[in-house]
Amino acid sequence: MATLTGGYVLNALSDDERAEFERHLATCESCAQEVIELRETVSRLGMAEQTPPPPDLKNTVLAEIANTRQKPPSTAPSSGPTAHVASTRPWHVFLASAAAVVALAAASVLGVTTVRAHTDLHNTQHALRQAATRNDEIADIVGATDARMIVAVGPTGMRATTVASQQLGKALFLGVRAQPPPLEHTYQLWFVGQDGLASAGLPHPEQDGRTVPLVIQLPATVSGLAVTIEPAGGSAQPTTGPLLQMTIPT
Repeated sequence: MATLTGGYVLNALSDDERAEFERHLATCESCAQEVIELRETVSRLGMAEQTPPPPDLKNTVLAEIANTRQKPPSTAPSSGPTAHVASTRPWHVFLASAAAVVALAAASVLGVTTVRAHTDLHNTQHALRQAATRNDEIADIVGATDARMIVAVGPTGMRATTVASQQLGKALFLGVRAQPPPLEHTYQLWFVGQDGLASAGLPHPEQDGRTVPLVIQLPATVSGLAVTIEPAGGSAQPTTGPLLQMTIPT
């Protein structure tokens, strides 16, 4: 499937191949990274000016071949807490495996016996449709031509990553990496705009301190996102200072 990344970026796949690859893209970190890198490369090539190559170009290229990496870069730990980092660097975080959710839901449907109540079956099918829709949303955001990754590290070491597309008006908040919030508290995501802060949702926590990825709509007036700790159920307005903030690139 990884061999289709070039054709996908250049819109050279058939409709069936494109649909299959986008389903794969939503769950494959390395392919998502490669798509971002290839699109940025193609974009730069389109804006490049033609200039004569330097006389030593050939020798320089040959000398660098031995040092050229053949695999995507692995995640490197931060050397220290940084209050704000915004970049379009390659992917190095795990996307939510929405396709796995779909597969599990599908298995549930196939395992339904004739004695299962109709209501249970209806609820399972509804969950399956919701998972499939979420999977499509993730693939759309990751595959957007203007997709940008924003990474923020707060003063306490909390780390959060978001992939945003202004064209789609959507963002994929990949969650935070930090200690779980205190008992009866939750992390809350906020839109940052000229009118202040507005709730963007409650990322669902997992046992390891991370949160489940969250697809959010980006209002046109939003310039960034912030994360706070709030009482369980969330707050209408922040009751604590932001643990970190990130700027949405325009």
